[in-house]
Amino acid sequence: MNQKNAISPIEEETPHADLEKRAEALLKSRFMAEAQSEAAAERIDEELDDKLASIRSHDGERYTRLRKLAKQATELWAQRGTLSRQQLIYLTAALLYFISPVDAVPDLIPGLGYIDDIAVLSAILTFVAKGVQSARQRLSEKRQEVIEEVTDTLVVKGQAALHQVVDERADELFARFDKASADAVDNSVTTLVVSLWGMTTAAAVSLALSILFGGWSATWMVYVGVSTALVLAWNIGVAVDYMRNYRRLSGAWQQRLRAIVATKIAWRHGVAIGVPVLVLLGLAALRLALGHA
Repeated sequence: MNQKNAISPIEEETPHADLEKRAEALLKSRFMAEAQSEAAAERIDEELDDKLASIRSHDGERYTRLRKLAKQATELWAQRGTLSRQQLIYLTAALLYFISPVDAVPDLIPGLGYIDDIAVLSAILTFVAKGVQSARQRLSEKRQEVIEEVTDTLVVKGQAALHQVVDERADELFARFDKASADAVDNSVTTLVVSLWGMTTAAAVSLALSILFGGWSATWMVYVGVSTALVLAWNIGVAVDYMRNYRRLSGAWQQRLRAIVATKIAWRHGVAIGVPVLVLLGLAALRLALGHA
């Protein structure tokens, strides 16, 4: 904002309105220009402490207010890096006015010397404070926006990471389930095939003994009968146990289980089961042929 067009910090009508207007005019004509010089900050740093010390021993309401305003201005000066350029110029001009012994009302005049300083400091501090308040409000709103943006980003990333973990765990569980179901089918087929080959071997040996000795050995018949009965009992027991567990499932799970078993049965399983069955049927046919010969 152009300094000449800026709203005057000193606007209120007071019993010393003329003095305050003179102070405002002097602030603009002299101290505002000086505030923009490179030596202004150095002069304030050198002379401000001495000026504060000079008013510290005075009593009275006016000096109490002056010390309070000077303290506020000093605190703002210590944080001047947070001010805008216009705010800093006004604050610098006000402090230059305060430390100057010769201003609208010379400080040495008893009772009146600091009226103009109080008016200038009060007006400038009000002006700067409003700007600082507005800046802090904007900063707070911006900070809130950033927090919300960061929070949203974290939530999105967190959800993505969670989905990734869930997907990985699901893939791992599905892989383990797939392997377990394939192993279960393989184990069941292997048990059945071993049983079939056991019965086939017994039938083949029985047929060979019948051909060699012209009859069946009683001992061998007992062995074949017991072995066959045990194999059949084992397979029937396993089948009954499977069927019992299968019937405990709901209709949907029964359908899923049938689909899983169907997908895990490969052509090699059919060959492994079919070969001993065919061999066993062939031996049975051969035994019948030899019996009629």
